[in-house]
Amino acid sequence: METNSTQGLIEFQSNNKLLLTAYSQKELHILGRLVANIKAMPTDQLFSEYLKHLKEALKHPPRPGSNINIAAKSFGYFSDKLEQPEKKLFMDLLESYKRGAVPFSALAAILKSWFTRFDEKYLLSQTFYWPYPEELIDIGISSTGYEERDLWKKGEEPELE
Repeated sequence: METNSTQGLIEFQSNNKLLLTAYSQKELHILGRLVANIKAMPTDQLFSEYLKHLKEALKHPPRPGSNINIAAKSFGYFSDKLEQPEKKLFMDLLESYKRGAVPFSALAAILKSWFTRFDEKYLLSQTFYWPYPEELIDIGISSTGYEERDLWKKGEEPELE
């Protein structure tokens, strides 16, 4: 995002809507109102106010329920275009995620394939599904299998090579 660019702020808000929804719907609404009324205050004050609420929104990690809600809403964009076995696969994966049997990345992978298949531009632009460069992804695979780590827990630091 270009510094002090109100157009950049609008794009940032749009591309991060689902991510902000996962973190804090309360703060998302405040941020949305700020962007919707972008001309209502001086630019410096707007950016200062936006940054304050963005920091508040990101203060706590998203809960699994938020991820489930976003995945289900994303699924709704094209569920009428899917075959019944595809719908069942997704719903089964969603239930497995709810039980903790699969990571969210399993849901995200199938959804991202449908975003591409159906050219769903809004969802393709959402950082919720692409929050950081692929090179930074550490899926925790070792020679003994999958190891899931919750790096949000205090005291746990990622291992750097």
